[in-house]
Amino acid sequence: MNSQIGTFKLQTPATIAFPFWVLMTTLGAGFLLLAASVLASSWFLFGLLLAISYMLLAWYRLDLALTVLTLTLLLEHNSYLLPISSLRVRIHQVLLLILMAVLLIQKRGLRIDTHLKPFVLGVLGYLGINALSILVSPARGTSITIFILLLLLALLTWVLVAIIRTERDLQLIWNALLFVGAIEVFVGLWQVVGAYLITQGTFLFHGEVFHSDIIPYGRPYGTFVEPDWFGAFTMLYLFLLVPSFIFARNWFARIAIAGMAVLTLIANFLSAVRASWIGLAVAVPFLLVLLARRLRFNLIAVIMAGLLGLLGTFGFLSLVSPSLGHAVVSRVTTLFDERTVSDSPRLITSQDAWENFLTRPIFGNGVGSYKVLGVVPFVSVWEAGEAFIPSLPVTILHDTGIVGFIIFVITAILFIQYLARAFRRTTDARSFVILASLASGLLALFFSYIFTTGFWIAFTWFVVGLTIAQARLILKSHSSS
Repeated sequence: MNSQIGTFKLQTPATIAFPFWVLMTTLGAGFLLLAASVLASSWFLFGLLLAISYMLLAWYRLDLALTVLTLTLLLEHNSYLLPISSLRVRIHQVLLLILMAVLLIQKRGLRIDTHLKPFVLGVLGYLGINALSILVSPARGTSITIFILLLLLALLTWVLVAIIRTERDLQLIWNALLFVGAIEVFVGLWQVVGAYLITQGTFLFHGEVFHSDIIPYGRPYGTFVEPDWFGAFTMLYLFLLVPSFIFARNWFARIAIAGMAVLTLIANFLSAVRASWIGLAVAVPFLLVLLARRLRFNLIAVIMAGLLGLLGTFGFLSLVSPSLGHAVVSRVTTLFDERTVSDSPRLITSQDAWENFLTRPIFGNGVGSYKVLGVVPFVSVWEAGEAFIPSLPVTILHDTGIVGFIIFVITAILFIQYLARAFRRTTDARSFVILASLASGLLALFFSYIFTTGFWIAFTWFVVGLTIAQARLILKSHSSS
């Protein structure tokens, strides 16, 4: 069925035709809801109108609907949560549920590629062991909430794989992610500049200032809840800029992208997330080796240029504010201080979680159960927030035991095998660079998650879906040729 509305041609399969009268009725109902929401000042009705509009967009243009979701992906701070009871409902979660409903009605994404089936089974197995762990959890309400969050994250990956079917789809989502990433970097830098202006008597910034005792003028957090997640994303964003830099149309665009990379690196420095620095130290050499084998460039020259760029960025930061440069250096050097390690709240928390794991080593203590079983070191009971485990491996062991950890490792191996198959069959440089950048970004993320907690953040699973989509496009192109 082809429908013509103005200059926009809308195409839907005949089996899922959307009757014209339904469209007009929905638009009419939407207009009435808008009028009613304005008159009654009802956020509920206005939200319902937006949801209906998004559903219509998704029905006819899934790629554009996924683009809209991408633009909301990083809105994790409490300021952006939807006022639905006492739940922490994010905008992208609501959009995800609408996209899922449309995909199921249109029966899209239900067929799984042969080579991807083992990984999908691994994910289902990991979700299953987390669901079963609820039965042994001392806080089943909390465990159910965390499991639902984990399920939504897995479904986010599925939605990307289901919708991204062409190179054009991938490029559209990639551009949206680059755009929202640039905004995120600028927001983080503004938080530092705004805090500095406050010290000079100019009150243009009214947000929170995190850990000014660690970094002068505070650690940026962007649109996230805390600096750790901002640091993880800016680390990932550096890898996303690589294909755009290599395949830029002209030198002006290449210089602009390089400038964006410098700003991202500064934002990452200021976040003072040492786990992200370790992730970069592991994944950047991995990416360079991959690219050198395919693009045949001088690896030594690129490494030297990268080191000069790193030193130049740090030198610029120190020139602008010597105190900032000194704080970053101190953050690095104290990483190897024995007292820093032994007195680290993260280490103390991880040790406590490990002891809990040893009490139930086979199936664990239940997903999310550390919120009630754990401790928050160095603060009183009244000041402490929710306890959490600052390490992904320890979290998996604590929540789902050895069984869950084995399933997770097997799933990761199956994912790597799928990417390796795509790497071996890549025929063009552009597809190879995109896949290499995504794989390196994921390597950096998961290596940093040994020391931090970003596994539960949407952009991690989003990039997993984006990576699978790119690998599948490569395999599809290879099979058709």
